[in-house]
Amino acid sequence: LDTYFINISAYAATYIIACKIGDLIREAVDRVPTYPNTVYNTINIQSISLQNTFDDFDEDAGPRGIYRQTLAFNFRVIHK
Repeated sequence: LDTYFINISAYAATYIIACKIGDLIREAVDRVPTYPNTVYNTINIQSISLQNTFDDFDEDAGPRGIYRQTLAFNFRVIHK
């Protein structure tokens, strides 16, 4: 069993849109049905869980800056 920490980021011109995209990412990835495990393209995943969320603003990105929400996930992968 291996554990992978994977960050997925959402970028948007406004904070609200970055958060909405982040919510959609969380809905699609966090705690997807994996009991007892599930296979995605030959990868045997035991579980996926959200560990943390980070918000940021990059004022140097473009003329008006850009908002980012990063979601940190923990993937538990079974190797056979």
